[in-house]
Amino acid sequence: MLYLLDSGALIHAHSFAFNEKDSYFITSKCFNELKSLEANALAENALSRGLLRIVDPCELAVQNVMDFIEKIKDKKLSGADISVIALARQELDKNVKLTIITDDYSLQNACKLLKIPFESVQTKGIKKARKFN
Repeated sequence: MLYLLDSGALIHAHSFAFNEKDSYFITSKCFNELKSLEANALAENALSRGLLRIVDPCELAVQNVMDFIEKIKDKKLSGADISVIALARQELDKNVKLTIITDDYSLQNACKLLKIPFESVQTKGIKKARKFN
């Protein structure tokens, strides 16, 4: 299984562990958000062991997500969040099965609206998707 990590998955590092049977991607924008020593060490260790890869979406995928965000009027999604959604859409369009790992409710909301599978690390996650006015 391919897991696409939001920075929150590693920031809450005490609740997250890499499984050697799975593959993990993180975008460079999310990787750059890893400021704590523990989260950064976990990511660097996974990178050195080949468990984690830094992969960024193409510009077209990013633009498509930006257009979608404009339609749902969600002003809480960061550039890192957008990169995660865009990479997920890009991979799903290639029929790659993946799950986003995030505790970010805005990111989960967008995933739910776009039918992108996601899991939480520490939170229960959202139940219903919302569009904003």
